[in-house]
Amino acid sequence: MSPSFARIKRCTYLAFVFILTVEAIFLVCEAGARIYLMHYGDLDFVQAFGTPDLLARKEIRKEIAVIPGMGYHEDLCPGYQRGLNRHNSLGFRGEEIVMPKPRGEFRIACLGGSTTYETGVKDWQKAYPAVLESVLRHRGYRVTVINAGGPGFTSRDCLVKFETLVAHLDVDMVVQCTAGNDLAFRSIWPPRHFRPDYAMPADIGTTYFHCYSIADYSVSLRLLRNLLYGDRDLDCRGQDGNEPARMLFFHAVKQYSEGIYPDGILKTVSLRDVFAANSTAPFHMNVRNIVSVATTANITPMLMTEPVFTEWLPKDAAGRDLYGVLKDGMDEINGVTRRVAEESGVLFYDLAQSWQAEARYGKYSVDFFHNNEYGAKLKAELVADFIISKMGDKLPRL
Repeated sequence: MSPSFARIKRCTYLAFVFILTVEAIFLVCEAGARIYLMHYGDLDFVQAFGTPDLLARKEIRKEIAVIPGMGYHEDLCPGYQRGLNRHNSLGFRGEEIVMPKPRGEFRIACLGGSTTYETGVKDWQKAYPAVLESVLRHRGYRVTVINAGGPGFTSRDCLVKFETLVAHLDVDMVVQCTAGNDLAFRSIWPPRHFRPDYAMPADIGTTYFHCYSIADYSVSLRLLRNLLYGDRDLDCRGQDGNEPARMLFFHAVKQYSEGIYPDGILKTVSLRDVFAANSTAPFHMNVRNIVSVATTANITPMLMTEPVFTEWLPKDAAGRDLYGVLKDGMDEINGVTRRVAEESGVLFYDLAQSWQAEARYGKYSVDFFHNNEYGAKLKAELVADFIISKMGDKLPRL
């Protein structure tokens, strides 16, 4: 055997061993990453790095649910249970809903987004709808309250959920409270991507669910790509292949949390100008239709504003600017809620205004929009006071 042939043979052997070693390491890493995501990873980690097959398996196991345009959520799964949280068979946070409704019971449904579902409160029994029921019953009224809120729900989602499900649960009263998520959808840029039904060219914020290459089918390669190039969330590709749609609301909040606001596109595009470019008309129509569905079904509608918590008011100039823009945007949407109530003559509670007076001296929230369990208790007491003042003579006593 010639020296050159022996050298080639040895190099081939070493290359073969090297490839097998790399494959073995990759398979071990891939298996470990999949086991972690399947059994131990939190939802954000699963969303960012879960492959389509892994996400599908978790969906089959009813650990997560996919909502068009909103991505995957643990918080919307029927029968979901983790720690102190639980969902009933309809996917609502709380206990099973008794059907038909017991005689003499007054049933209230609370519609809204994460501020109704209460993502800032881990125990379902301490979320504001559950506490509202406790407060009303403690005051002597035979009332049950359904938490029909869902993280990410806009007024459109509330309308669909109300008309197709909630209105069929023998509900006597519905409390509608959304603003923040509708404001987020009004931050879509460029404006040509903004649609009245809040639909996007792709699932905004969930770009990593779409497989653009073979690497997207590997958890390990997704992790590696993230380390090398950063994440790709909050954007989605436009159908026309031009500038992608961006939900600048979340870009701004994320940048501020990282101490770089304003950066990127927000250096050239004002969030205030984005809100001005995208109309509040869809929100107005959705809320008005909720009122229409309720009155047609002989359900008492109550519209409620959503507060922005001043206890999180930043001290730096950039933070104060962002807070001011978000506060003005929320005030505009809350103003639409007030206008719909006045136009239709239904119950209206300005929780945003009441909150500023009642909660300015305490720590009731976890961020600009979401309260903690102390805030949930205060919210429930304020809402209970209003309902009793307007409906006390119509509520059955225990």
